[in-house]
Amino acid sequence: MKYLLVTFCAAMSLNLYASECKSYEAQVIGEIVKVSKVQDVCFYKIEVSSINEHLFCPLTKEEIEIGSVQFEAGYHEQCPHRFGGNFSGILVKGRDGVINFD
Repeated sequence: MKYLLVTFCAAMSLNLYASECKSYEAQVIGEIVKVSKVQDVCFYKIEVSSINEHLFCPLTKEEIEIGSVQFEAGYHEQCPHRFGGNFSGILVKGRDGVINFD
């Protein structure tokens, strides 16, 4: 009975914290399956092969694969990541729903 109560309290505290998230994060390894550029912004589609979601504010595999990951290219003529290339890093989704490289 104590175990059930402790588990319930832990689950509730995680849910309360999740509503406080300003961003959602995950450490990701994957392959870049599409690259496009609009003005100074590069957009990537990533096929995730491995993911470690943030414990309290997770960015899920489904969110990453459905959406696009953005990168501000600035003055670079080409996007720094290439089609078919491997990607390893941290992705962050803000409250605006945009996923960016960290």
